[in-house]
Amino acid sequence: MASVKDRAGKQGAGAPRGEPGSDHGRAQRGRRRGGRRQMSGRRRGGAEQGFTLLEVLLAMTLMGLVIVGAFGALQSAVNVETRSQDASRIALLARRQMDQLLLDHTLPKAQLLEGRFPDQWVPGAEAGWRATIGPYESAAMPPEAPPPGARMIERIALEIWIRRSGRERVERFESFRSAVVTVTDAQLFLQGAGLEALRQ
Repeated sequence: MASVKDRAGKQGAGAPRGEPGSDHGRAQRGRRRGGRRQMSGRRRGGAEQGFTLLEVLLAMTLMGLVIVGAFGALQSAVNVETRSQDASRIALLARRQMDQLLLDHTLPKAQLLEGRFPDQWVPGAEAGWRATIGPYESAAMPPEAPPPGARMIERIALEIWIRRSGRERVERFESFRSAVVTVTDAQLFLQGAGLEALRQ
């Protein structure tokens, strides 16, 4: 009489490889199911990691706003730097031109004087000056005019302008010097061509 172990061995040996009842068939089915579950998990994971069209459009919009803001801030910084440089140039040009006006006693009085600065002095812009010279004060008080040959104080009113990109910036300066009254100066005093008249 065959034992239970012998019968089990015969049954296992009698089942063909790959049949549903065999161990080999069950292992193959397990591997197939595991592979299917793994592929399904990969597909679901890939779908979860992707971006929708709405998310892409939102990200592009935010990026555009950031870029526009950065360019605006950069342009503002450039404008501030340009204005600062123009202010420094105006101060230097005013000192240079004022020194020339103070030393030249042959310039006409109570007339508009003007000129242009070389382009290389103010790169990328135009620059020039306007000035008036006239009697400001003397020992004689109105309505009397100082006699020719007397001492007086002359006022020099100077404007420096810089024109860049269609915009003009103007700064005003003034200085005083001692001078000798001429016949023309006496007539200007009588006409009231003092400080208030020259400011008009």
